[in-house]
Amino acid sequence: MVGGPLFFLSLFGKICSCLEKDEDRKARLALHELTVAGQRVSWFTKAGESGVAKGARKLLGGLFGAKATVTPSADSSIVEAKLVFHDNAENTPEILVDPLPRPAGQSVGYKLNIAIHRVHKVEADAVSGEIRLYAKAPADPKQSARLLLMIGLLKDSNTPATAEERDTFVHHLQVLSEWERQRRAAAGIEEDDEEPSGNFLTQRAQKAAHFAKREIEMQQTKRDREKRKAKLVAESGGLKYTALAMANRED
Repeated sequence: MVGGPLFFLSLFGKICSCLEKDEDRKARLALHELTVAGQRVSWFTKAGESGVAKGARKLLGGLFGAKATVTPSADSSIVEAKLVFHDNAENTPEILVDPLPRPAGQSVGYKLNIAIHRVHKVEADAVSGEIRLYAKAPADPKQSARLLLMIGLLKDSNTPATAEERDTFVHHLQVLSEWERQRRAAAGIEEDDEEPSGNFLTQRAQKAAHFAKREIEMQQTKRDREKRKAKLVAESGGLKYTALAMANRED
């Protein structure tokens, strides 16, 4: 397939707008406005992270002496990013959250991909200005809908968007996500009721926890080896090199 749904949505509207359906026209305009508004956002990378992710962060903090709290201005979990609305390799319309380079040339080492049909609720906080994207609410009323993404719209690095601009962004994203769900329904594509098992935050957190645990084990092994060396040197009566050779043997 040459292009996906978003590609043809934009292309058909430009080539033959006279035959364009009203819902397609609204979705195409929404896509354009979202693309413009999403050029620079504040991405709260830890928003909605799982218990596994929080546990890994706590473990890493204890290992490397990280502080439990930081000021918002110094919070490395909030990065500037760009929202890209496109068709992925499987031709599924999605939102790609792509971190922008920092002043020092460094950037977050990962990106976030969210299938647009998974976005069932979009809201803007009137106080903080944060925009939150939620997945479909679970059948169990005791469970909350998963938070997929939390961002803040920016005009530039130091100027947040106005309340009107945030509300407009929310409206356009609701229009586009509803269009995508209707398109999938018309094509006979079943909606995903469950969250993908390969949640990137969970996978990243599990990997971080694994390496943190290995680092702790390696440090403990090193300390044990040093103690064994000191003990063997003391017991060898001065035969230092023989003692060191014995201490360095694999357990």
